[in-house]
Amino acid sequence: MPQPTFFNLTKLKRTKIFDAGFLEFSSRNYYEASINTIVLEAGIPKGSFYQYFFDKDDFYWYIINRVIDEQITKYDKLLEGANGNFIKAEEHLFFHFAVLLENYKYRNLIRNVFDSSYFDVTNSLISSGGVDYDMIYGLINQKRAKIVKKMTKDEFIIVFGMMRNILNNSIISMISKDLSTKDAIQFYQTQVNFLLKGIL
Repeated sequence: MPQPTFFNLTKLKRTKIFDAGFLEFSSRNYYEASINTIVLEAGIPKGSFYQYFFDKDDFYWYIINRVIDEQITKYDKLLEGANGNFIKAEEHLFFHFAVLLENYKYRNLIRNVFDSSYFDVTNSLISSGGVDYDMIYGLINQKRAKIVKKMTKDEFIIVFGMMRNILNNSIISMISKDLSTKDAIQFYQTQVNFLLKGIL
């Protein structure tokens, strides 16, 4: 997490630092990325960088989590738009990621992240945004969403976790197999349909 001194900067300055980090981490993997290059691009002294972030790792995860959070934090609106159908909301969330990854800079950034720290980023994708199960489950019941069947909260949490794993797997496959947006969406939908129909 950035230090309080970072948030005391003007929005323009914070954006310039973020953009410099985004550019470097989308151009090189974590191990090759250089703080010297980042501070030069951002136009700040190296000493100032360490007043804003503990270290390279701290800054790296600030960049990654901000990119992910910008998609995840829209979830309540996606859920409202789907009338409480969280399966549809998850589908729309994946579509957002798929379209985002059409931009080669974002695709390169996420590819570099998976190459450098696969386990950490998959956990971030699963948990980012602090999933509010009570809110989602409450909205499902409030809207009386027609999903597959009426679920208990425990059943919902299990199915939600499966859906989020499908989202992760689809993003990983889109990047590692260099899938087109169309093929990635088809791959995602195939997995979801398999989940909904069940093994037997």
